[in-house]
Amino acid sequence: MIKFSFIIPVRAINSYIQELVPKILAIPRDDFEIIICLDNPAQAIWPKTKIIASSAVSPAVKRNIAAKIARGEILVFIDDDVYPAESFLETLSQDFLDEKVAAVGGPAITPKENNFWQKVSGATFL
Repeated sequence: MIKFSFIIPVRAINSYIQELVPKILAIPRDDFEIIICLDNPAQAIWPKTKIIASSAVSPAVKRNIAAKIARGEILVFIDDDVYPAESFLETLSQDFLDEKVAAVGGPAITPKENNFWQKVSGATFL
């Protein structure tokens, strides 16, 4: 059973996606899938990952397209420059134990390995 569907809108496979997907796959759970929505078709190169093409549309439209094919009970909308911790899905699961919770948002914390300008950009959104 798939509980979580990570949905990632992006124009093309880039260095962020190449760093992000292995971090998601390192999460010690089996109940998730990854859906990457690109402008143009491409082959999935990671396990548990579907790549779909949408043409050059907005990220919101890409999210909606991916949501229609997602098998997860909970949709996890993230961008390609987000790196969830290994405990991410455990924490998220706890949030959804409360039946009144319909959606959850998280903090934007710039990873320590980012360069100076990425950290400046991250600090702007705090």
